[in-house]
Amino acid sequence: MAHPFAGARFDHALFLVLCNRVVTVAAAATALARARGARRGAALSLTPAAPLASYAAVALTNVGASACQYEAVKRVGFAAATVGKCLKPVPVLLWAWVVLGRRCSRVDAGATVAVVTGCWLFLGGGGASATTSPTTTTTTGALLLLAYLALDGLTANLQQRMFKRGAAVSAADQTLFVAAFAAAAALGGLLLGPEGRTLAAAFAYVARHPSTIAWIAALSATATAGSLLIAATVRAHGALALALAMSVRQLASVAVSAATYGRPLTARQWAGAGVVGVGLLVRARDDRGEATGAPPRRRRSRG
Repeated sequence: MAHPFAGARFDHALFLVLCNRVVTVAAAATALARARGARRGAALSLTPAAPLASYAAVALTNVGASACQYEAVKRVGFAAATVGKCLKPVPVLLWAWVVLGRRCSRVDAGATVAVVTGCWLFLGGGGASATTSPTTTTTTGALLLLAYLALDGLTANLQQRMFKRGAAVSAADQTLFVAAFAAAAALGGLLLGPEGRTLAAAFAYVARHPSTIAWIAALSATATAGSLLIAATVRAHGALALALAMSVRQLASVAVSAATYGRPLTARQWAGAGVVGVGLLVRARDDRGEATGAPPRRRRSRG
C-alpha cells in the first residue's frame, strides 16, 4: 500500500482484510472439519465451540487493528514504525489487567521492558535496519499506529479469554468463526463505505491493475497461516508470549537480511539483541504458565 501500481496507489485497506479473511475461512474450515472428523468419525462438523458473541468481539477488534495497520503503513515513517514494532507487548499487559483481571507480574514486566528496549536499540541501530517506509510520519499516521497497537493488544487478550473459558475451543475453531465475522464486518464496511472506498471501487482498481492480484493472493496466504499460528500460540502460551514473539520477529527479520546481503550489525544492534535474549531467557525460566495463569510453583524445602 505504500507503493503505487502504474502511478495509482492501492487505497482499499478493508478490501485486503476481506480477501485475507475469506481465504482464512476456507483454510480453517478445512482444518477443523478434518480434525473433528478424525476424532468423531464424522465427515463434517463445523459447530462453534463457544458463544457466537465471543467470536464476533475478537473479529471486530481484529478487523479494526488490520485496517489501522494497513492505513498506517502509508503515513508512518521509520522512527514511528520502529517504536510501534517494539511496543506491542505493552498494550497486551494493560489489556490483560482489564480483560482478564490479571496484574502484571515482575517477571512479565521485566521481560517486556527488556524486549521493548532491546528491539528499540536493534531496530534503530542503523546498519542493516534500512527500510522503505515513508520518510516522515503524519499525525494521522501516528494515531492510526496507536489505534492498531491498542486494538491488536485487545484482540490477543480476547482470544486468550475464549480459550480459558472454553476447553473445546481449538485454534482452528476460533480462527474459522473469527475470520467469518471479520469477513462480514469488512464486507459491510465496503458496502457502506465512502465514495472511492467501496467494494465496487476496489474491484475496479484490481481490474485496472491486474498485477495486484498476485500480491493480494500472497498477502492472503501469509495472513491465513499467521492467523492459525497466532491462535495456536495464544492457546498454548498466552497473549503476552505472542506479543513478545512478534516483537522479536522484527529483530530476526533484520538479522536474516543482514546475513543474506552481507551487511554487518552495528554495536548497538548487538547490544539490543543481547538485551532481548536476556529478557526472553528470564521469562522462559518462569514457571507461572502464561496460558493458564497458574501461580509460580514453589519448591518444597527439604528437611
